[in-house]
Amino acid sequence: MTPAEIITAARQSTNNESSTYFSDSELYTYLEFGIKEAATQCLVIETTDTTLVSVADQADYTLPTNIFSIKRVTYDGVKLRPSTLTELDKLTSAIQNTDSTGTPRFYNHWGTTLTLTPTPDTSALEIKLWAYKTQPTIDSMTTLSAPAELHHYFIDYVVYRMYLKEGDASRSSSHAQLWADHKRYMRQYMQERKRRDGFNIVQNEDQSISNILGKV
Repeated sequence: MTPAEIITAARQSTNNESSTYFSDSELYTYLEFGIKEAATQCLVIETTDTTLVSVADQADYTLPTNIFSIKRVTYDGVKLRPSTLTELDKLTSAIQNTDSTGTPRFYNHWGTTLTLTPTPDTSALEIKLWAYKTQPTIDSMTTLSAPAELHHYFIDYVVYRMYLKEGDASRSSSHAQLWADHKRYMRQYMQERKRRDGFNIVQNEDQSISNILGKV
């Protein structure tokens, strides 16, 4: 569905098709809030991003706008291993007496910063992210980032906010509960998608690709 179709459906559901009490701009904002909530709580917006490139002697990189969680990182086509800050501190300490730059094999995500270890020694190599992001600003021309199969659920979020503004506590509460139910389904839907992306058996860790810095 398009944002305009969702807004039209919400107006029809609340008998506000020609009402000026709600502006389209206000309803698009409600829709944006609903999708952002679904994105952060249910991880409904998946993305791949290749806008980051390495800079020699630079370990830290600011994540692209709207990305808030990382699932996978590759550096020049090679998968990096996720690590905690503590693990990276130990690794940095272990190599402090040698060259601390080289080809990254580990990454850490903290806030809006992606840290690569070892620090890249080459510029202009691709850093590819598989990540979750939030919904950018919405207007009538926006293409929604959430899967199309979930779009109709956002109608109830907009309707909930409309009744909330009107002061209709009963109907607002009813649609808030529907929205909570929808989020549970969206979580299940995304979990099922993840299962389809994974292996149906547990792989032997000893079969993983190794290098001088350990398992990849």
